[in-house]
Amino acid sequence: MDQNNLYKALTEIQLRQNNNRITVKGVSMEPIISSGNQVVLEKAESYRIGDIVTAFDQKGRLLTHRIVRMKKDMWYIKGDHAVAVESVDPKDCFGRVVTIIRDDGTEQKVSYGLKSILIVFLSLKMHKRFLVVKNTEQVFKGRYYKWICMLSKHRIK
Repeated sequence: MDQNNLYKALTEIQLRQNNNRITVKGVSMEPIISSGNQVVLEKAESYRIGDIVTAFDQKGRLLTHRIVRMKKDMWYIKGDHAVAVESVDPKDCFGRVVTIIRDDGTEQKVSYGLKSILIVFLSLKMHKRFLVVKNTEQVFKGRYYKWICMLSKHRIK
């Protein structure tokens, strides 16, 4: 068993032991999910663009990001507070985020719908803007990220 498969197996065991909860590290999904928040995952029969999922990417990293594009054998995911789009194999997906547990213990159910699609659209606009300006700070001070924050009902820091 290679290192990536071992890591995937250990992650699956950890998820089972923690009632499908995992602690998110990093700021790539801010403002909706902050570093240290826990997310509750649920396997779904099908996934859609806009779903927030936890999966291993092609580099073996465990990511909690939003699906922005889907092909039969490959999904493309991106953090709301990230400029890069990552590719994942659908078989490496652990599930869809259904609940976010904040540091203070409050729980927020995640709903998917038109708002998620709008966030995907804005997030991809941020990605395209970064490819032009090559300046992350400028991208996150721009209107697309501000609109994502408004849709997520979180203050802009």
